[in-house]
Parts: sequence; C-alpha cells; structure tokens
Amino acid sequence: MKAARMIPIVVSLVACSEFAGPSTYVGREDQLLQTDKTEYTARYTGGNGSPRRYSFQVVTRFHNTQPNRVYLARCYPTSPTPIYGVEAVDPSDRWGAAYDPAWACVGHEDPIAVAPGATRVDTLRLTGPTSTDGRTGEPYGVLTGVFRIGYSVHTCRREIGCELPNAGVSNTFRVVTD
Repeated sequence: MKAARMIPIVVSLVACSEFAGPSTYVGREDQLLQTDKTEYTARYTGGNGSPRRYSFQVVTRFHNTQPNRVYLARCYPTSPTPIYGVEAVDPSDRWGAAYDPAWACVGHEDPIAVAPGATRVDTLRLTGPTSTDGRTGEPYGVLTGVFRIGYSVHTCRREIGCELPNAGVSNTFRVVTD
C-alpha cells in the first residue's frame, strides 16, 4: 500500500525535473530550497482602485541533502504542491508579504516524501494581496521588495516534533510590479 502512494510522487518528480535543471536555480549551493530567478515582475491581474491584484510564477527546486527521507507538509493528502509561506525580508513592514497565502487545511499524515539525494520541482503562482483592511480596502503587506519562500520540512510524517528548522527557506528574490 505504501508503494502505491509513492508512485505518483516519483512520477511527479521525474516529470517536473525535465522543465528546469539545477543550473537554472539561484541561491547557495547548500540551500535545500532555491528559486529559478533573483527577480520577478508581478503583473497586474485585476482590481480597480485599492487593492490592485498582482501575480507571478516562481519555480522552486527542493533538493534533499539529508541522509534520510524528508517530508514536506501539504494542505490536503492529494495536494500537488507543498504548503508554503512568503516572507518579506525587510522587517520594517509590520504586515509582511502581500503574497503570503492563508491556508485552511485538513489534518492528515500524508505529506510529500522526498528521498535522500532527490530533487523536487514545484511551480507556484503567487498572487497578492491575499488580504485587505475591511474598512479602507488597503492591502496588508508589501507587493514589491525582497522576499523569500519557506516550506515546512520534517524528518517524520507528522508535523509536530520533527521539524528541520530553516531547511525549507529559499534564497531571497526581488519583486517589482508592472
């Protein structure tokens, strides 16, 4: 039964790996999570007045350098991508990144498994702002600046008590709007 659940993950890794090789990623070589670029342009996707909505695509590469299998948390047992967060690097913005999604997930113990030495590639569509002030309509968080993406990486299937701190933090990247 376990092998049957792992087959889609392996197929997904092979299929995704064809789109981008290791040389197309940025960040430190020892970094487990890397993005495909150092700068992105968030394109206007709608909204009149405030807030205007923007979106861009990031391709991430997660390479497991650990000696054992690691697990990436995901929202549902069948979600194709890991749960991720987007962090604004400048700590002066009290609301953080406008692209940081809010997750409403179910509890389960079926994370994405990544074997030792394996590489996983995901395409994430970042859209923002994800929340606004209900009275003023002003967005919470910044749409431009320097950001990084974070995955929740664990050494066991459950999410409590086996997290690998900072293992799923990407390189920084700049976002500008058109």
